Amino acid sequence: MYRGTELWNNRIPLEMVERTLSNGRVIETFPDLPENMYEALSASAEKYPDKAAVIDDLGRR
Repeated sequence: MYRGTELWNNRIPLEMVERTLSNGRVIETFPDLPENMYEALSASAEKYPDKAAVIDDLGRR
């Protein structure tokens, strides 16, 4: 398995951090990413309150 820094050759200007997932797997990621889907959706809802967060296969918002 390749590490992200090996593939990108340090072309990403932000510092990467190691994070351990709930299954024990260690990944490299950006430090300011949300911890879970709830945090990601909550942040989007605060930033874009007039936009749809989810649209299903039938086009329902």
